[in-house]
Amino acid sequence: MFCPGNRLENCFQWEYANNIYLAFPVFCQFILIGAMIIMNLFIGVIMNSMQESQNELSQELQEIKFQDIKSEELYIHLINKIDELRNEIQTLNKMRKE
Repeated sequence: MFCPGNRLENCFQWEYANNIYLAFPVFCQFILIGAMIIMNLFIGVIMNSMQESQNELSQELQEIKFQDIKSEELYIHLINKIDELRNEIQTLNKMRKE
Protein backbone atom coordinates (compact mmCIF):
# COMPACT_ATOMS: atom_id res chain seq x y z
CA MET A 1 0.00 0.00 0.00
CA PHE A 2 1.31 3.45 -0.89
CA CYS A 3 1.42 5.94 1.98
CA PRO A 4 2.71 9.44 1.20
CA GLY A 5 5.47 10.40 3.60
CA ASN A 6 5.49 6.83 5.01
CA ARG A 7 3.31 7.91 7.92
CA LEU A 8 0.30 5.92 9.05
CA GLU A 9 -2.01 8.95 9.35
CA ASN A 10 -1.22 10.00 5.78
CA CYS A 11 -2.08 6.49 4.63
CA PHE A 12 -5.59 6.65 6.16
CA GLN A 13 -6.17 10.09 4.68
CA TRP A 14 -5.09 8.85 1.26
CA GLU A 15 -7.50 5.88 1.37
CA TYR A 16 -10.38 8.09 2.51
CA ALA A 17 -9.77 10.56 -0.32
CA ASN A 18 -9.76 7.75 -2.91
CA ASN A 19 -13.03 6.36 -1.55
CA ILE A 20 -14.75 9.72 -2.00
CA TYR A 21 -13.84 9.84 -5.68
CA LEU A 22 -15.02 6.28 -6.15
CA ALA A 23 -18.33 6.75 -4.29
CA PHE A 24 -19.87 9.28 -6.68
CA PRO A 25 -19.74 7.11 -9.85
CA VAL A 26 -20.95 4.06 -7.92
CA PHE A 27 -23.85 6.06 -6.47
CA CYS A 28 -24.80 7.41 -9.91
CA GLN A 29 -24.75 3.92 -11.41
CA PHE A 30 -26.90 2.64 -8.54
CA ILE A 31 -29.48 5.40 -9.08
CA LEU A 32 -29.56 4.91 -12.86
CA ILE A 33 -29.93 1.14 -12.65
CA GLY A 34 -32.65 1.49 -9.99
CA ALA A 35 -34.53 4.00 -12.14
CA MET A 36 -34.33 1.69 -15.15
CA ILE A 37 -35.71 -1.23 -13.12
CA ILE A 38 -38.63 0.84 -11.77
CA MET A 39 -39.39 2.21 -15.24
CA ASN A 40 -39.31 -1.32 -16.65
CA LEU A 41 -41.82 -2.46 -14.03
CA PHE A 42 -44.22 0.37 -14.87
CA ILE A 43 -43.94 -0.33 -18.59
CA GLY A 44 -44.61 -4.02 -17.93
CA VAL A 45 -47.77 -3.22 -15.97
CA ILE A 46 -49.01 -0.88 -18.69
CA MET A 47 -48.30 -3.41 -21.45
CA ASN A 48 -50.05 -6.15 -19.47
CA SER A 49 -53.19 -4.06 -18.98
CA MET A 50 -53.21 -3.07 -22.66
CA GLN A 51 -52.95 -6.74 -23.65
CA GLU A 52 -55.83 -7.66 -21.34
CA SER A 53 -58.05 -4.92 -22.74
CA GLN A 54 -57.16 -5.99 -26.28
CA ASN A 55 -58.12 -9.57 -25.45
CA GLU A 56 -61.44 -8.46 -23.95
CA LEU A 57 -62.22 -6.36 -26.99
CA SER A 58 -61.40 -9.15 -29.42
CA GLN A 59 -63.50 -11.57 -27.37
CA GLU A 60 -66.48 -9.20 -27.51
CA LEU A 61 -66.03 -8.75 -31.24
CA GLN A 62 -65.91 -12.52 -31.74
CA GLU A 63 -69.10 -12.92 -29.72
CA ILE A 64 -70.83 -10.26 -31.79
CA LYS A 65 -69.48 -11.70 -35.02
CA PHE A 66 -70.74 -15.21 -34.38
CA GLN A 67 -74.17 -14.08 -33.31
CA ASP A 68 -76.57 -13.44 -36.10
CA ILE A 69 -77.16 -9.82 -35.24
CA LYS A 70 -78.61 -7.44 -37.74
CA SER A 71 -76.66 -4.33 -38.56
CA GLU A 72 -79.12 -2.08 -36.70
CA GLU A 73 -78.79 -4.14 -33.53
CA LEU A 74 -75.02 -4.07 -33.89
CA TYR A 75 -75.13 -0.30 -34.34
CA ILE A 76 -77.28 0.11 -31.21
CA HIS A 77 -74.94 -2.17 -29.27
CA LEU A 78 -71.92 -0.11 -30.33
CA ILE A 79 -73.64 3.17 -29.42
CA ASN A 80 -74.53 1.78 -25.99
CA LYS A 81 -70.94 0.65 -25.49
CA ILE A 82 -69.66 4.13 -26.44
CA ASP A 83 -72.12 5.71 -23.99
CA GLU A 84 -70.90 3.39 -21.23
CA LEU A 85 -67.31 4.38 -21.96
CA ARG A 86 -68.23 8.08 -21.95
CA ASN A 87 -69.91 7.71 -18.57
CA GLU A 88 -66.87 5.90 -17.22
CA ILE A 89 -64.55 8.64 -18.49
CA GLN A 90 -66.76 11.31 -16.89
CA THR A 91 -66.72 9.54 -13.54
CA LEU A 92 -62.94 9.18 -13.75
CA ASN A 93 -62.60 12.89 -14.53
CA LYS A 94 -64.82 13.75 -11.56
CA MET A 95 -62.71 11.52 -9.29
CA ARG A 96 -59.54 13.16 -10.57
CA LYS A 97 -60.86 16.67 -9.90
CA GLU A 98 -61.79 15.82 -6.32
